[in-house]
Amino acid sequence: MTIYIQSRGIAPEDDYCWLKIEDANQVVAIPQILNQLGLVSLIDSQMFSLVLARHQQYFILLVTGLEATPGEVDFMGRKIRNSLVWMSSQEATIRVLTVAALQGKLANPLEDAISREVNPTQSFTVNTQKLRNLIDLVSVESCHNSYSACQLANNCESLRQQLALEIQANCLPTNHDWLIVITTIKSALDLEKLKVWRGLSNRIQATELTATTKPPEKKTLFQTAVIATVTIIILTVFLIL
Repeated sequence: MTIYIQSRGIAPEDDYCWLKIEDANQVVAIPQILNQLGLVSLIDSQMFSLVLARHQQYFILLVTGLEATPGEVDFMGRKIRNSLVWMSSQEATIRVLTVAALQGKLANPLEDAISREVNPTQSFTVNTQKLRNLIDLVSVESCHNSYSACQLANNCESLRQQLALEIQANCLPTNHDWLIVITTIKSALDLEKLKVWRGLSNRIQATELTATTKPPEKKTLFQTAVIATVTIIILTVFLIL
């Protein structure tokens, strides 16, 4: 499990940066996987956004634009936004964090884990125990009833809540690499090209989750019989000639 937290300090010189959290170690480091897989290009990181992808044996969750209530402000009085990258092979852990983010339950506990006391080397530090407690924010079940077709809709509160309930009750589908994208900038066509399992965007007008592809139609016995008969006739004429 690898975790990255992005935030900033209060002072002008304590600008936004990423901290890589591994066990008791915290070092300034940019999560290169974001650019390698193109997660950053799918969102406006200044806004609340979420991307969940499967890469090899890991799930990669990116959540940006988390604002706590009331939350800290910087030297200009601007609300500080926090972001998180959580890489894990444990699906249940990733589902908990995803549900918490969609339900608005992640921002305050994450802010509570961040300390902005004066530090000569870093803009902030993270309480690792409080960070680990994030995986207990909600409970998840392990049913397998998720609708596997790709679905897209408008990025609104009601649909984020609907998606949260689906993920909370059901395991993630195994036949998609791009699982969830919550964004303000991508069109339906952009998300369709990636074959995103669940996509919500400000640029999509649909007010209900709508399937992007239809399952292949099953041929009836009658259709199969007709096709077989026509094939036999064609072969018979060919042999006679």
